[in-house]
Amino acid sequence: TSFVTTEWFESNTPQNLTRLSETRKVKSIKVFSKSILDYSKHPSVSIINNEDDTKIILTKHTLDHSEEIGVNNIEKITLGDNWTYNTSISSISVNMDGFIEIVLIDPVDYSKVYKYLDEIRVYMQLFYPGKFKISKVNLMIDDVLYLYNVNSLGPIRYSDKNISFSVDDTLLEFLKKCYTRLIYRDRETAVRNIPYVIMKSYRNIEDNYLIYFRFIEGFYKKIDKDIKVEELLYKSLNDHYKKKQFDEETAKKELKELYCLRNHYAHEGYYIHNSKLNISYKKHPELDYTVTADPKWIYKKTEMLYDIVIDIIFTEMLGYKEYDYKRVF
Repeated sequence: TSFVTTEWFESNTPQNLTRLSETRKVKSIKVFSKSILDYSKHPSVSIINNEDDTKIILTKHTLDHSEEIGVNNIEKITLGDNWTYNTSISSISVNMDGFIEIVLIDPVDYSKVYKYLDEIRVYMQLFYPGKFKISKVNLMIDDVLYLYNVNSLGPIRYSDKNISFSVDDTLLEFLKKCYTRLIYRDRETAVRNIPYVIMKSYRNIEDNYLIYFRFIEGFYKKIDKDIKVEELLYKSLNDHYKKKQFDEETAKKELKELYCLRNHYAHEGYYIHNSKLNISYKKHPELDYTVTADPKWIYKKTEMLYDIVIDIIFTEMLGYKEYDYKRVF
């Protein structure tokens, strides 16, 4: 008989594993990633070079930094680093890892942990795109630390590019804003579409166009459920498309093209006969015209919506006036 699982626990003490059938409430989640070292370096490890020797100092007392949260079942988050070393007759090696620890207000069943891991991956992708790769996860259950393996989350594509952090805030300040203002876990709002914008792009451009459009529509309708689609498109172009400032007439023309492309996809499918898309004005048919909706034109419109979505996330949802988010894929 073969048993297959996507998640399992490990412990150096077998007796701890036998207790899990009765006690599975998780108090804290410690997420390890070497990308944390790009930000915090390695405060627990120092190297001192002198004329006569080189000293490597491994600090046993952790030098962690914490930020109180107090909402969304997050008591606090802690940033720190960890090290292990191996020695032999011919070599000495030190392995360093950074971590983010999420301390919960109310313990949760281990089956809910993936939601917290999903959430921190979204936040870290916004802060340090294409760089956050989880190396391991530790769970604190009844004051016992377990190594937790989960394969159901799916990988995040890693980028070898040199990427800067998206904002000037500290990582802890950024995460606090995310946990208090950009609540992702268990929410059925526009926020749920963020992974499809920054992490899980669709293979075809038409699906990407619609997910960006849906995000913008959902964001504005949460503020005003009665707002018309053309009105919210006009606001998004004027307030959140920073690459080009439109005059009023050009903005209206752009929003009509965006709106008509969305309607075509939603009602008639992705095929556009001879790449000719009719831009219609129901109340003013004399203004109707046709555009050449070839791949280049569609890509431009899709990128326009993408830029608007990113600006909404950072300026409206997180409250940043300045940011520098790099698209890595």
